[in-house]
Amino acid sequence: MSLILGVNMSGRDSSAAILEGGRVRFAVREERLNREKKTRRFPMMAIGACLKSAGVGLEGVDRVAISWNPTINMERFNSAQSSVVRASSSATPSMP
Repeated sequence: MSLILGVNMSGRDSSAAILEGGRVRFAVREERLNREKKTRRFPMMAIGACLKSAGVGLEGVDRVAISWNPTINMERFNSAQSSVVRASSSATPSMP
C-alpha cells in the first residue's frame, strides 16, 4: 500500500496527516503537540507524529502532498492595497 504524507501550512492551523491506501491513518494539528494555539509554524512535530504512527521514516513515504491556498495570500494583498488607496484618497482634497 502506498503512503501519502499530507502537510497543511496555509491558514492558521498547521497540521499533517498520513494516508494509507487512500484512507486517513493518522492526522494531528501542530498546536496539539507544541501547545501554541492557532500556530502557523511548519508542522515538524505533526509530521513526526504521523510518521511514528505509521512506523516509517520519511523514506517510507511514497508521496507528499502540500496544501496551498492562494486566496489567503490574495486577501492579505488586497487588504494591504485597499488601505493604501484609502490613505492616498483621504490625503487628496475633494473637488467641489
